[in-house]
Amino acid sequence: MIVKSLLLLLSLLLATNAWGAQMVKGKVLYCVEQENTGFQYDLNSGTWKQTFFEPKKFTAQFEQAKEKDGWGERTTYLSVKEDGISFDYSCKQRSNRNLDPEAYQCVSSYNTITINKDNGRFIRSSQRGDVEGGFRKGYGYDSLVLGHGRCERF
Repeated sequence: MIVKSLLLLLSLLLATNAWGAQMVKGKVLYCVEQENTGFQYDLNSGTWKQTFFEPKKFTAQFEQAKEKDGWGERTTYLSVKEDGISFDYSCKQRSNRNLDPEAYQCVSSYNTITINKDNGRFIRSSQRGDVEGGFRKGYGYDSLVLGHGRCERF
């Protein structure tokens, strides 16, 4: 009975860790924001207005570089697809691996996303502001956006 209990516990631990390990191995993640807020630029008044945006859905896929960089590490990349647009991110594991060992922070020009590989939770932001002066579907002109949600493996 004790051996069966230990085997069950061990298999549960391995299954829990497998979720995070498989995220970096090219598995596609389906991500859904729970809330999405920020500031939207109003072209008529020329001012920013705080607002809530419709939560977005997107897919994400981690890949690891085949070659090592100048510091002897392999870079982790994240490809995000949302509304038919692809965003490519360069990722680093959080600096304090003892506190947050499975969180990756990913950066792309004006966007960031932090994903916890253990539980699939994420936070993402877009800081384009009035830098680009363009329209983005679902967000309007020059919006500053902050959202959070959860990713699940396909």
